[in-house]
Amino acid sequence: MEVLALMALAALLQDPTPAPPPARAEVEALEDALRRDGTAERVAALRNLGKLESPELVAVVARALEDRESDVRLEAVEVLARAKAPAAFDALLEYHARHRKELRKDEKLLPKLLQAVARRGDERAVEVLADDVQGQMKPATLRARLLGLGWVRSKKSGDALLRVMKDIGFAEQLQYLEDFRLAFVVLSGSDRGKSFDAWSSWWAKEREAIQLPREMPKLATSDLERWNSFWGIKPPPPPRAR
Repeated sequence: MEVLALMALAALLQDPTPAPPPARAEVEALEDALRRDGTAERVAALRNLGKLESPELVAVVARALEDRESDVRLEAVEVLARAKAPAAFDALLEYHARHRKELRKDEKLLPKLLQAVARRGDERAVEVLADDVQGQMKPATLRARLLGLGWVRSKKSGDALLRVMKDIGFAEQLQYLEDFRLAFVVLSGSDRGKSFDAWSSWWAKEREAIQLPREMPKLATSDLERWNSFWGIKPPPPPRAR
């Protein structure tokens, strides 16, 4: 026993600084990687992260949203979108609030950010998805708003879908009616076709009484393929032949 005690004491004397816990080591490694000059290195550091559950790691990734390179900012959005930690969703909301005006000019980041905010299904996303629609009228951004609202299972999403289409304007509505319809079908389980007026009248009558389905209703094959493609959902493999 004395020999073991002496060996332990000797080890402490040789290295008086205890090793940091793994979580802290991972945080420091990510911080170091995000300080490197190479854009590809910073992107890879974010892409190679495992599960993002630690608030400390989330904070580091959130700082990458302010990176000077758009590729790094895009990857940070993707990482936070996949994270289960509540702080990740808060970071996305805060980033949108801080950069609302600048995001109008970013045709790549804004649609990715809107999709990321919607992905959690939190009702707080509705305000972001329906905000400042005319600030950027690019197809990818408007599609992210509409299909994002379909993902958030709240009656507020139905209200917002109608509001977004009104903000898009009558002249531009036609090219977004399919996304508008799909979002409302997923949200409500009903189908009123590709008619804004039909959906608007139906929602005004049914909003108070309707019980939104807890889970996504069964979709036609073409609708399901479009929905899964937007959200990056892989279809299950076909059953094995018996």
